[in-house]
Amino acid sequence: MKRVFDALGNAMLLLVAVMMAVWLGPQIKRQWSPAASGNVVSSYKAGESAPHLEAVQYSDSGRTLLMFVRSTCHFCTESMEFYRRIADSQAHRSGQLKLVAVSIDSPSVTEAYLHDNHLVVDQVVSYTIESEIKVSATPTLIAVDRTGTVEGLWVGKKPASGEKDIEAALYRPVRAASVN
Repeated sequence: MKRVFDALGNAMLLLVAVMMAVWLGPQIKRQWSPAASGNVVSSYKAGESAPHLEAVQYSDSGRTLLMFVRSTCHFCTESMEFYRRIADSQAHRSGQLKLVAVSIDSPSVTEAYLHDNHLVVDQVVSYTIESEIKVSATPTLIAVDRTGTVEGLWVGKKPASGEKDIEAALYRPVRAASVN
């Protein structure tokens, strides 16, 4: 009889654990969504200096899109179709828009992640949590002009209307470089 009660008790614990996982899973996923959280996840603002990434030369093209991604970020993976559309754009193909994937993952992990998701970028840059990069959520997109000034910043997976707003900002004419 004791074995029967032990088995029933274990079955009940397992059932409760499964039910909690089913209920809590979506709650946790929503809680950690940068777009849904409302938390400040970047201190960069339009008109201010862009993140200093030693390997990135903003002057190489009219506009640079820093794409902060992480291989374990499901929002990044869900955004890949949109990122591929940007990569296939005339602005990118003509050299007016440079795409730079930025990640705390190692370059080899990031490159494999991008390859697995069929995304071709111009450059992959890695950074550490201890660095002065002030981005704490992925995905984050930062548009930077050729002088290193932030033009726009977007955090989280965006709905179709948000994607259209980003594309409009990225594809607008690039300001001509000033001649001194």
